[in-house]
Order: sequence, then structure tokens, then C-alpha cells
Amino acid sequence: MQMKNLANLLNKERPLIMGIVNVTPDSFSDGGHHSEPWQAVAFAQELIEKGAHIIDIGGESTHPGYQNVNSQEELRRVLPVIKALKDSGVILSIDTQKANVASAAIKAGAHIINDVSGLSDMYMAATVANLDCYIILTANENLHGIDKDIVKTVKENLQNLLQKACQAGIKKEHIILDIGLGFGKTSEQNWLLIKELACFKDLEQPLVVGASRKSFIGVAAKEMEPQKRLGGTLAVTALAVERGVDIVRVHDVADNLQAVNVVRAILNMKDNE
Repeated sequence: MQMKNLANLLNKERPLIMGIVNVTPDSFSDGGHHSEPWQAVAFAQELIEKGAHIIDIGGESTHPGYQNVNSQEELRRVLPVIKALKDSGVILSIDTQKANVASAAIKAGAHIINDVSGLSDMYMAATVANLDCYIILTANENLHGIDKDIVKTVKENLQNLLQKACQAGIKKEHIILDIGLGFGKTSEQNWLLIKELACFKDLEQPLVVGASRKSFIGVAAKEMEPQKRLGGTLAVTALAVERGVDIVRVHDVADNLQAVNVVRAILNMKDNE
């Protein structure tokens, strides 16, 4: 799968479904279920069969209070999965904050670097520029207790990340933006960002939303167990489609794809009237 195929997909079909594959023992929603590479490969193949356009492979959890792992262990987890899937015809994303892990993953067959830290690794931007690959940049600032216009603040953060990336030599057409739901934000701030998703289209970059099973959904749905937050996740996915989001990052691929297809059918009907 070449990078141009991702651009073509984004031009003709949106939102794309990004399926989550956590090769970790401590993921907040499915920790330990796919902690060995062979388990992760089998699960990824299931997600592909269910309609995932992108598989996002992570070897280190990023939930609050997560346990850091070193590069060697992270690579041990993710590289076999990438190598096993590189000829599957699906777009592969590596979910990492480390430039050396990102580099090895792209060279092994991945196409996108999903950096939820917002270029915290001082070498990440230069690495991406040299690899000439796609990157997802996430608004990951801590906004707890901040009494500001949350939409304006996150948009400015993304604009700064976009500028930093471009100045480092990353092609603008290779940059995807993520508003960072669940990262350093209160439940109310997350919901306001979702409500105002359409505002972020002003940045004129592809936009990804990752709300699947997150705790702010649990707060609204009054559901403590992440695996039981599918209904709330589907509600966010439906809103994301209506507001023009380009990629939705989810655990439950088949259900979210069904929601996407239904909302898309409704919107297309409206457009044809």
C-alpha cells in the first residue's frame, strides 16, 4: 500500500475506519487480550475482514498513569505485527511517541506515524521528514482547570504543531490532525470539542477522532466498564461523520462501520434532493 492510496481513499471515501490493535498487557479497554504479536496479528486480520481501512498498531499504552516501556520492548511487540500485515493491502499506522520506534516501523512496512504526544520526541519531526511518510499530530496539552475557549485553544495548539512539522520539512499533505479527546481534557471539554468538530475543518487538514470506549463516554453513559461503551462510541462516530471528520479510530470496527454507512446514506440522500 503506497502513500498515494491513502490520499485517494481520503478523497473518495470518508470517514475511514482505523481499527485499534494494542500489543500491550495494560491497555485500558483490552489489555492483555492481544499482548503477544501472534495474537495481535490474528486480531488485526479480523478487523481487516470487518472493513477496517487502517490498522493502528501500538506497543505502549497511553491511558492516564500508563507504564512506560523502552524502545526495545516496544519494537519487540510491534515489528512482527507490521511485518506480518505489510502485504495485507491495508494501511498500517504505528502508534508511538518514540522517533526510533517510528523509524523502524515505517521501514518494516507501516505508512503512518500516530504520535499522540504532539512531537514530544525532539527527533520525531526530522525523522518523519526524512522518511517522507504520513503523521498524525495530536493536541495533547493539559487543559484541566483552564478557563479558556477550549475550541480556540485546541485549534491554536494544532496550528502550532502543523507549523512546527512543516518547518521541520514534513510535507503538509502528509499531516493528519487529532483534537486529542481524552488527553489532558475534562469530560465537559471533550464533549464541547465533539460538538464543535466542524470548526476544525478550517485547518484544511485531514482530521481524525479517537473517542472509542474512553472514560468521558463512560461518564455520560454511566458505564464504568470500557467494553460496554459501544453505544456511546457509536453516537460520537455518527456525529463525526455528520461533521465531516476524515478518520475515526475505533475498537469495534464492524459496528462503527455500520454507523458510518447509515449516516453517510442519510447525508447523501440530503445532498441529492
